[in-house]
Amino acid sequence: MPSPHTPALRTSTADQVGADPRVYLDIDAIVSAARESGAGFVHPGYGFLSERPAFAQALADAAITLVGPSATVMEQMGDKAEARRLAIAARGAGRPRLRPRRGAR
Repeated sequence: MPSPHTPALRTSTADQVGADPRVYLDIDAIVSAARESGAGFVHPGYGFLSERPAFAQALADAAITLVGPSATVMEQMGDKAEARRLAIAARGAGRPRLRPRRGAR
């Protein structure tokens, strides 16, 4: 059975970015590493940059696909009033939605 510590492209690319925890928030370093490695897609994981419209936009500007929502959608969903307006508009557009439970408001 191979060692789980065998060097892999994903770990060697991550090593190029650096071991400092602050690098997980460095949009330019992550986009640069993705470009240099030839990545066409980036999955942001959870937390850190996964909810930052600036990260999604930087990837889009670099012609790299974010596995997640676009910067525009992040911005819209980050504004409660706008998110509510969009949800109400989607109801009228025939989009599927969950039915409320009986007694729920």
